[in-house]
Amino acid sequence: MSIKDLKDTFLIDRLINEAAKDKESASYLFYGDKRVDLLFYALEFSKLFLCENFKDNDYCGVCNVCKSVDNYSYPDIEIINKDEQGVKIDDVREIILNAIESPYKAKKKVYILNGVEKLRKESANALLKIIEEPPKNLYFILLSKSLNIIPTIKSRVMTFVIKPLDIEALEVEKEIYYFFDGNVKDIELWKKKKQDLSCGQLSLEEIFRNIEVYYIYNELTELLMRVQAEKLFNDKKEFMSKPDFKIFKDYIKELLEIYEDTEDSFDVEKLKNNDDFALHLQAVNLYLKEIYLIIKIKYIQSIMMLGKNYKYYKSSEKIEVNQRVNDIFTKNKKDLKNFLDRLIFIKKNKIKNLKKIIEIKNSIDNNVNIRALISNFFMFYE
Repeated sequence: MSIKDLKDTFLIDRLINEAAKDKESASYLFYGDKRVDLLFYALEFSKLFLCENFKDNDYCGVCNVCKSVDNYSYPDIEIINKDEQGVKIDDVREIILNAIESPYKAKKKVYILNGVEKLRKESANALLKIIEEPPKNLYFILLSKSLNIIPTIKSRVMTFVIKPLDIEALEVEKEIYYFFDGNVKDIELWKKKKQDLSCGQLSLEEIFRNIEVYYIYNELTELLMRVQAEKLFNDKKEFMSKPDFKIFKDYIKELLEIYEDTEDSFDVEKLKNNDDFALHLQAVNLYLKEIYLIIKIKYIQSIMMLGKNYKYYKSSEKIEVNQRVNDIFTKNKKDLKNFLDRLIFIKKNKIKNLKKIIEIKNSIDNNVNIRALISNFFMFYE
């Protein structure tokens, strides 16, 4: 999907006009709610001013730059806090330290900072110093799901408010729109593949396996970006000894065992039989793109089934649910919050203590005991 495929012509025109100015340096803020894939917009915007064959107010989509950006492997784009765990002061210090370095390949270097609404004061003040006057050929793109950010940062950046597309604009049935929670990227991908969204009965083991695989996939895409960057700056022997690469290999092998069949005749066997993934990162990236939608669909189906069936589970099964949720999410508050959001949405009209359960879910942002929070959530969820 290209940025020109989107329906918000006012926003697209603003982005294209801004990219065409070819500024020496600039700082931007992209704001949108949870239905908006802000990283997608940031990368599309980056292609507009990095593309080798920019023509007729659009990137070409086929040059090495465009392909590398799509594969999260372009060395002059750095994504900070992709997993939304928080931009730390050390991240900002490293940006400041590296900002004076010239771009590796392109005429510009781009830093994309995700989740800036959660910046602590110390990190925000450090960041403010460099976005006020970015070094030459440096672009900052800040991503935020809230406009409640430090005013001094807002006043130093150009803001793009990105609205989620509605059912009519996306041209899908209401059931499809709500299944994917209005996520434009997922819906457009589904429209191309038209995969079946119906689901038979799942056991608890199948439910949690699908949920675990989804988070393995997300972690793997994070690792892929780091591994690709490490490969650029290290020789093969040093690169393959990195801890990230070892974890990366284990995760790839696990997914290859689960998803052997792909729709576009992707040669999974060739990838399975070649352990030297360092030479096949592009093939790994293609494979991950190929299996993304089915993993996401199974994840959503599993949460829906868990939500609908929870009240009918035996006491021993409810204890198992609590334990498995703890095991998966104890170290990842952001993913836990999204997971609980989906559970609430499934039964929001049937939960007696809806206000209480939303309060429990929102307390994730505070320094609370996650195990106790999960237990309290399911106590009121029935």
